[in-house]
Amino acid sequence: MKRILYLFFIFMATMMLVSCADYMEKQRERQALQRERQAQIAAYNSRLDGILRNRHPSFFEQVPMNNEVVIGFVEISTSRKIDTDKPEASHPDLTVTELSRILLDAGYRKYPERVNLELADIRNMKIQKSPQPRTHNTTTWTDRNGKVHQNITYTFQTNFYITGDIVHRNPSITYTTHQNVQQVSSNPAVAVTKAAEEIIPFLKSSNRIAVVNFSTNDQDLSEFVVSEIEHILTRRNFTVVDRTQLNRIRREQNMHLSGEVEESTIVDVGRFSGADIVITGGVTGTGEIRRLRLRVISVEKTELITTVSQPF
Repeated sequence: MKRILYLFFIFMATMMLVSCADYMEKQRERQALQRERQAQIAAYNSRLDGILRNRHPSFFEQVPMNNEVVIGFVEISTSRKIDTDKPEASHPDLTVTELSRILLDAGYRKYPERVNLELADIRNMKIQKSPQPRTHNTTTWTDRNGKVHQNITYTFQTNFYITGDIVHRNPSITYTTHQNVQQVSSNPAVAVTKAAEEIIPFLKSSNRIAVVNFSTNDQDLSEFVVSEIEHILTRRNFTVVDRTQLNRIRREQNMHLSGEVEESTIVDVGRFSGADIVITGGVTGTGEIRRLRLRVISVEKTELITTVSQPF
């Protein structure tokens, strides 16, 4: 009987230790996820603040530009309050930059698959402000000499209801300022982003995608375009074939993927890598006006799904 009780206690102690270990492991996982989430939020806020800091003053003038694409309507309620010892203080307000930041953030959260923060602008912004009655809180305390003190804290709060339209602006805009006329030209990063956004509706979440062979005389530009497209697709949770694997297949199959390459060769690379979609293309034109062209090809059907072209 004693042996049975001894074994029972050993079993229970072992189960408790296992349960404790599982609990500690889950706690560590939760803490790691929480730290990762906090880091993502901090990076996002830093990115959004940086975008607004670099915006031209005309952005905050709410001036519509040509060729803008309306993404959608956004509305949000928020409030600001201040605590002070001054009963004559004013109710808090929001600057145009703060209002724009709030709407851009709301638009990105509402349309995460459609809003590109670098291209997004706010139009038709409307604000309703509702200052709330002043409130106060009295704290009484006694010092060591028995003297009674009172601290009065006044709270001023303003509620805001903000609405506006999220749009994607034309990446080539002429801004008029008091000093001069500044031409802001499109650049490869903007062209790649817009081109990628155009092809994404033709892709499925289950697709395995290979980005292969961008023909251009500028090797650095080719590397940049491929890297940006892979980054954008990965950020949208698509599965992208690693370039190391593509280079290994190219060497093993003795395939030449520089310059103009036949479509059948590109499809073969996709097939060997296990991809069902291949994205290829190139840069055409010289001088100030060039075009980025993308082609999306089905590996299984060996047919063109779509093609896009963006100037820069």
